[in-house]
This record gives sequence, structure tokens and C-alpha cells, in this order.
Amino acid sequence: MRVAVIGDSISTQNNGASSASWPQLLEAKIRDGGVQGWQIDNYSLPGLTWKTAHTPTAGFLIGNANPPVQAMMGGGFYNHLLVMLGVNDRWNPNAAAEFQQFKNSLALVEMDGTRVTFLKQNFTIAPGVLGMNCSVSLADSAAIDAVYAQITDESFSIGLGKLYDLGYTYDTLHPTNSGKNWIASAVYMALMQRYPLTPINKNIAWLYDQLPEIQAQMREANT
Repeated sequence: MRVAVIGDSISTQNNGASSASWPQLLEAKIRDGGVQGWQIDNYSLPGLTWKTAHTPTAGFLIGNANPPVQAMMGGGFYNHLLVMLGVNDRWNPNAAAEFQQFKNSLALVEMDGTRVTFLKQNFTIAPGVLGMNCSVSLADSAAIDAVYAQITDESFSIGLGKLYDLGYTYDTLHPTNSGKNWIASAVYMALMQRYPLTPINKNIAWLYDQLPEIQAQMREANT
């Protein structure tokens, strides 16, 4: 199973400030759970937007010959693509149109059979309430969500507001190592709805034992 990830700085090592990215931690969780044959390639870049994710942009992708979508397409066939973007377009008046252009840029990989899942960056913990110490305002969050409303592909909400409420951010936006592990666990739980990631000799308590707060997130999602 080959999986690609396209995201912004939340999905990277924050220029080395973190010891790992959540895609790396996700791959480790899958492997540690006893499931073999998964490869996760991370094409995320700090500052990435819906536009720069697929369009060569002067002065942005320094040292990168291709934007992430093109780089992914040059990497061979992927069974699954996980996309986690949005926050860098919160002040962009053209975000809705540029999201559609990004979606159109994936037409060829979808035709080849790559499954696309959007991981929505959810910064609120309740209607009208942000996670603590979050630099994304309610207006920003609403602008991000307005773009997400156009998504017709498979999608899952990643509760970043809850993450920040737990104190897993070091600058009010980027997650700490614990925060990245939290995201990796949340994505693991989402993928488990589609793939047999929990081996027969284990059960869901194995994951909860690693990160108890995921239990609370799951309860909130079901209320």
C-alpha cells in the first residue's frame, strides 16, 4: 500500500523543530501494529496553499523542481492520497476557486485509481469556540470551512482545536512532537474505517493505550 501526503507545515517537521512529521509517525504506528507493506511518502511543504500545491510558483518552491502534485505524479502509482491543506488560505479571497483548481489537478491520479481523502483542519472545539492558544481566529476558521464545504470526496475532520486545547502546540499553530503523534493517531483511526490496520491479535485498546486523549476525541465526535 503506497500512500502520499500533501500538506503544509503542520504536516512537516517544522524546519527541523520537531523530531518527526505526523506522516512518519503514522507509518511507524502501522508498522508497529504488525501490518506490513505500507509506504507513506510525504510531499508536504511549509506555507503550502491550494494553488502552490499544484502550480509552479516563482519564489516559493525554492530547491524543488515540481510542486507537490507534480512531484507525487512523478513518484509512481499511489493507492491513496491524503490532503491536509487550508490554513494558509484563510486570508485568501480566491481560496474557493483555487481549491477547485487543485481538485482539478488531481483528475489524472484519480482516473488511475488513486483514492483521495481530504483531512479537514478543524480549529474549533465547539460552535463559536476555538482551542486554547490558537492563532487561527473564528473568522479564519469560518473561511477555511467555507472552502471545505465544496469537498465531495471522502473527508475526515482532524480536530486541531482539541489538539491546541491540550497544549500540544509550541507557537499557537504548529504542533509539538506530542501533537504530531496525536494527529498521526487521529489519521490512523480514520484510515481504520477503510483498511484492516488492527491485526487480529490486537484490538482498538492497543491504540488507546498509546494515546488516551484519542478516546475523548472519539466520544466528542459521536455526541
